[in-house]
Order: sequence, then structure tokens, then C-alpha cells
Amino acid sequence: MEPGRLDLRLGTSLTYGTSEHLATCPDLGPQCASGVPPVPYYHHVELIASDVSLDAAYGVNGWLALEARLALRIVDTTPTYREQDGAPKRVPDDIHHHDETLVGPGDPWLVARLGGAWGKLVAAGRLGLTLPLGSTVEDPYQLGA
Repeated sequence: MEPGRLDLRLGTSLTYGTSEHLATCPDLGPQCASGVPPVPYYHHVELIASDVSLDAAYGVNGWLALEARLALRIVDTTPTYREQDGAPKRVPDDIHHHDETLVGPGDPWLVARLGGAWGKLVAAGRLGLTLPLGSTVEDPYQLGA
């Protein structure tokens, strides 16, 4: 990268995933501790994750650049349930899956990019840090136990 040059880049990404599994005890939660355990049923979860990011890179010299990233993350989760015979099932208080959309900042990062060219070969490496902004929630499997 040229010394003194500032590059700005706006980017986006989108990931879609889906998963289905037959849920049995103890994953069905506190009702598994009752005298009559619940009948297993299917959990189907759709997930859409998207990032919008702003990247900046500043050339310090011919082999070193400083880079930073700020991002906004959107994650949408949609669970549905069905009986083993395929009939839809209503599950109002599932402790594992939540029908929700989360919007918030992604973890910002700051890195040093080191690189060089040797003939037609170009190589680069990054070394840096991120600032974790996220939060954690209680383990749903522990809650279910």
C-alpha cells in the first residue's frame, strides 16, 4: 500500500442457515423432570445473519498498513415446531430457540497489515486485536437440565 494513502471500503455479507432435529429429554426443558416426560417433537430453525461494515486502511510505508473495522450485525432467528407425524406444534416457552431479531454493533478491530512483493509473489499477514462488545446469556442446556 502506498505510504499516506487512506482506503475506505463499505461492505456487506449475508448468511442463511437452516437446521432441524428431533428434540428429546433433557433438551425439552423442565417438563422432562415431571412424572410423564413429553413426547419428542421436531425443532426447525432458520437463521439469517448479516453484517454491514466500514473498513479503513492507512498506508504507513511500503510494507505496513494500519486497518480498522466497524460493523453493524443483524441476526434473525425463526424457529418452528412439528409433531413426529408432521402436524404443526405450538411451543410458547421454548428455552432453546427464540423467534427474535438482534441488531447491534459487531466487534470493532484494529490490525497492522504487514506485506511485501517478491517478483510475482505477494504475501501479507495481519496482527491485531478486537474489542468484544457482545453479551452472553445463560447456557440453555444448563437451564433445561
